[in-house]
Amino acid sequence: MIVGVDPGMSGGVAAWVDGKAYVERFTTESELLELVETFDRKTEVVVEDLPRYVPGNTSPSSWY
Repeated sequence: MIVGVDPGMSGGVAAWVDGKAYVERFTTESELLELVETFDRKTEVVVEDLPRYVPGNTSPSSWY
């Protein structure tokens, strides 16, 4: 299983399992942790690396 995590305010998790895609939304860290606890130990997880600062004259979405 491969899992991608979007840690934003309206974050979510996308997983690729046995040729099928699954998407799950979460709104709190505890929801994310509960979901992660269900993963197999061999799961590969990729988390989006967000910049700490986005200049005022640039839209935040363009940085992602």
